[in-house]
Amino acid sequence: MNRRKQLEKWGGIALAVLCVFLVFRLVKEIQGNPVANAAPETTVSSPAPNQAQPAAIAGRRSAGTAVPGSSMRLQQLDEYVPKPFPDISRNPFDFGAPPLTPAQKAMQAAGGAGGAMTASSGPPPMQISLRAIGYSERPYGPEAYLADAQDVFIVHDGDVVSRRYKVLRITSNIVEVQDGTTGEKAQLPIPQVQ
Repeated sequence: MNRRKQLEKWGGIALAVLCVFLVFRLVKEIQGNPVANAAPETTVSSPAPNQAQPAAIAGRRSAGTAVPGSSMRLQQLDEYVPKPFPDISRNPFDFGAPPLTPAQKAMQAAGGAGGAMTASSGPPPMQISLRAIGYSERPYGPEAYLADAQDVFIVHDGDVVSRRYKVLRITSNIVEVQDGTTGEKAQLPIPQVQ
């Protein structure tokens, strides 16, 4: 323990000596190179400002002039005149309507060809809130992934989802479900991975 304290003491002394040495070198460097010995200042005589030029442009320095006391050169400020932003005619946060499914396209086409036929065909079918989002083949049988508004379900043949929908059949392309309250059957297409 005593040896460790001794090493810490000598390490602190070594660091203090190093700091004093660096401060001494810094002071010597500053005193050895005063600003007066630096690059001489250059003065630029600019022609008298033209009456047609704006006052802001007339007072600017020409390209290549040195700033007094440094080696930095100025560029023409005319290059950096701000340009107006283009007019944005769309909302960048509006992604538009989702693309239509094939069934919706068919209904839309039938509505355009014979609108009276679709209007008298009866009440619209009740929408099932589930949608298929995936499929996998397991050793014990096919497995599908269904999504509701907030939940994701892993289902197999014969499972009941949300105490309402019964899974009748699962294939690699569709999941067939039946609504327990209305008896309505629906085939939910499974998106194909490309």
